[in-house]
Amino acid sequence: MKISIIVPVYNVEQYLAECLESLVSQDMSDYEIICIEDCSEDNSMSILKEYARKYSNIKIIRHTTNKGLSAARNSGIKAARGEYLQFVDSDDMLVKGACKKLYNNAKKSDADIVYFNMEFLNDTDKFLIRHEESNIDYVGQYTGRQLFCLYEKNNNHKTESVRQFIKREFVINNHLQFHEGIIHEDVLFYFLAAMKANTVIDINTSLYIYRQREDSIMWSQRDKTSGSLKVCIMNMCAYWLNDESFSDDENEIIGKYIKRIYDIYKQYEHYENEINECNMFGNRKEKIIQKIFLGKCDEVIYLSKDIIDKLRYNEKNIIYGAGKMATILYDYLHQNNVKIHNIVVTNKKRNHQTLAGIRVDEINELNENNDAIFIIGTDTKFQSEIEIELRNRGYKNIIKPSICQKRG
Repeated sequence: MKISIIVPVYNVEQYLAECLESLVSQDMSDYEIICIEDCSEDNSMSILKEYARKYSNIKIIRHTTNKGLSAARNSGIKAARGEYLQFVDSDDMLVKGACKKLYNNAKKSDADIVYFNMEFLNDTDKFLIRHEESNIDYVGQYTGRQLFCLYEKNNNHKTESVRQFIKREFVINNHLQFHEGIIHEDVLFYFLAAMKANTVIDINTSLYIYRQREDSIMWSQRDKTSGSLKVCIMNMCAYWLNDESFSDDENEIIGKYIKRIYDIYKQYEHYENEINECNMFGNRKEKIIQKIFLGKCDEVIYLSKDIIDKLRYNEKNIIYGAGKMATILYDYLHQNNVKIHNIVVTNKKRNHQTLAGIRVDEINELNENNDAIFIIGTDTKFQSEIEIELRNRGYKNIIKPSICQKRG
């Protein structure tokens, strides 16, 4: 199987047939179209069934509850069998010949990611707003970091996941997925994928038709923008802090990029005190991030690369805590491919029954040997007290994460 086209579907009966027509008419063979029906309340499912009867390469996955765009894409990734993945939103279209062009270019360079351009369709007036062709050609092969930095220097980021033709093996091996429960999930996925990609290319061609409509998720859920961007910023900072291999130039450029996303976040979040303008850049990433979070953003977790590697290969990792900091810690560890086996607290409360689907136990219920590693997921003011309690219980492997506290 050459390509898996992943199409999340939710309440798009007006546009779905046009989208599917653009996919089934691609001039190549050996590709699948995976449609994830996310509990639509309109006629979308009937349209999918009609097309699936006509085209054997269309497969339908139906969620039993509405989970959102990120979860739908993640379901598609799990089900995909193609060598490469192409995400398509169900109100958009692929240009004819897009799959063949993308696949041939990807195979020629053995690229982890192929970036490309989009056309923009005004849904109201039914005409192309803009045919995107950059006046900058990114000729040749790059690492993901190199091209990310070039994009930033030229103010030319290709953040949308629908314009990233991406190798499935690369996604699986790097545990890449879309952060569920937020909008603007592409911001985080784009950053992490670029940071991890060994070989990427850019083809300066518009191969995707993006429909701009006012009732889209991005428009209808704008109240979620600030919280979603906060999640993206915190996870980008956490990854950046944990990687010590960035050059001075890369650190400066990534700092500028995160600051730019933060400035967008500020537009949707009201502060009692405005952020102090200051020099955001330099080699001290911790100081950069502290300055970024002078406002009301929450804490950022940091663990060294050596500790992360140790946790990845440990058989029993336990988070102590089940509140806000534990949630941030779990998400940070998950993004760094660390598996958590247990979550424990001193006294379990009604609202602390599970965290990220893992049952929360009281420490008294735990019966672990000394090989278990505890990572304390609480505010720093409680860490020493919890460490003493764990040592009194005979546990020796205890980690207290560094936290960049909010300032101001």
